[in-house]
Amino acid sequence: MNLKGVLIKGQVELVIGEEARKINRLIHLKYVMPDALNDLIVASYLSKGDDVTVKVHMDHLISWNLADSEAGLALRIGGWFHPLDG
Repeated sequence: MNLKGVLIKGQVELVIGEEARKINRLIHLKYVMPDALNDLIVASYLSKGDDVTVKVHMDHLISWNLADSEAGLALRIGGWFHPLDG
């Protein structure tokens, strides 16, 4: 059970085309080694939708973690939560 979350408020900007591809490549390189982007399977998977990026200009962020709270315990005992897909 994962009773954690985040809410981000702010203006969004839709970035498309080559600028989006550049941003997404930097994101990919943050999480995988450059050699992975030369692998056909990895590159094919990661490049799907790379021509669009949503930039969030964050004004406010709220995060929560109910996992160890009384409310979290009640949710676990009661089975009153939906499992995350995934």
